[in-house]
Amino acid sequence: MNSKYLFVCLVFFCFANNLEARLYFIHVPKTGGTTLRLLLELQVAAEEIYPFRNIMHPTGPLTSDHQLISGHLPYSFCKQLDPRFKEAFTITVLRDPVERYLSFLRAKKKADPNLTHLESVIRLRHSKNNPFGDGLIDNALCRYLAASPRLEGNLLLESAKQTLQELDCVIFFDQFTEDVLALFHRLGIHLDENEIPRINITEKEPVSEKL
Repeated sequence: MNSKYLFVCLVFFCFANNLEARLYFIHVPKTGGTTLRLLLELQVAAEEIYPFRNIMHPTGPLTSDHQLISGHLPYSFCKQLDPRFKEAFTITVLRDPVERYLSFLRAKKKADPNLTHLESVIRLRHSKNNPFGDGLIDNALCRYLAASPRLEGNLLLESAKQTLQELDCVIFFDQFTEDVLALFHRLGIHLDENEIPRINITEKEPVSEKL
C-alpha cells in the first residue's frame, strides 16, 4: 500500500476516534483561524466538512455525516444549527481585539485599491450599502462568542466570557504554534511545527494617533 495513502487513512482514523462527537471551530475573522481551519480540514474527507467550500458540493443541511463544522459562524448560530451541539468538541482562537480589528482593516484595504488608508475602510461601515455586513463591527470577539450577538455592554462581555468557560479548547494568537501543537496532540494526531503554514497574513502599517 502507498505509504502516503496509509498515513492519510491513519490520520482520518485518529481524528474520528479521538472525538466523541463532531468538532466545531468557531472562527472569528483575523485571528489566524484560516491556518487552523486548513489543518483541520486535512484530517477529514470533503463530504465530512460543513459548510463545503468546493463549488461542486452545495452546502445543503447539516447531516450526521458532517464531522467538522468550521467557518465564520458565531457560537449562537452553531447552537441553533445543531440540537446536539452540547456534545460537540468546540474550539476558537482569541487575539488582542485591537490588533484583530487593525488586521481586518488592513485586509479590506489590501483587497480594494480604492481604499487608500485604514480610516477609509471604517467609513464604509456607515455607508448605506455596507459591503462588509456584520464583519465590520465593534467587539467582534464578544459578538462571535456571546449567546446572542445583539447583547450590548457588560452583558455582551459576560456572555462571551461564559462561552469561553464552556469551550473545549481556546487557542491564543500570541502562542498560536504551541497551542495548535497541543490541540493536535490532544486529538491524537502527530503534527510538526514546520507543518503549520502562515496564511492570509497582512503586513503591519503605521496607524494614526486618532485611529
